[in-house]
Amino acid sequence: MKTLFYFVFIVFLSFVGYYIQNIFITTDIVFEEYGQQMAYERIVEILDSRKKHEWIFYSFTAIIRIIKILIVSLIIYTILLAFYSKVAFKKILETVILAELIPLIAIFIKFIWFSFIQTDYSLKELELFYPLSAITLFDYNNLEIYYIQGLQLINIFELFYWFVLAYGISRLVNTTLKDGMKVVLSSYVPALFLWVVFVTFLTINMT
Repeated sequence: MKTLFYFVFIVFLSFVGYYIQNIFITTDIVFEEYGQQMAYERIVEILDSRKKHEWIFYSFTAIIRIIKILIVSLIIYTILLAFYSKVAFKKILETVILAELIPLIAIFIKFIWFSFIQTDYSLKELELFYPLSAITLFDYNNLEIYYIQGLQLINIFELFYWFVLAYGISRLVNTTLKDGMKVVLSSYVPALFLWVVFVTFLTINMT
């Protein structure tokens, strides 16, 4: 039951984060960006249509997060099974779910950033911005599309995610944080690299 509660809680926070971003940020900027290109009625029509299909987006978001949690847990479980004593998959799953709180913090910081700090922004800036990441050091308009995913991924929250995973693993197998980090670097990080390459490849071919 505890694992299920963690799972539902993470998915719920994902919904809340993306809902806040869509309702309180995206809607306003759409009117600002397209107000002079489209009639007001047309923009309202597009937004209404989007609202009707929001459940698809939120469902997709939840499914992606669930798949990520399961894949990361399975990869770590396989490594631990090969090099350490057997650990219950449920315990690894709980560790990965708790680590997922870290990326969610970035969503809420993004909301705070565009609501109170950078209140004048474009739709492109909203889509590409990731707090405390390498992409904020570059001009979004001059970035090649194949750099975006990688630069977004180089961020403080991702590093914290690694350390949370490493700490959780070290507790599960009664080892040091250093050994826990070795497990993360030999399992999660290579899988993450392949994922970035895959997403970048899809992005390039779809544009």
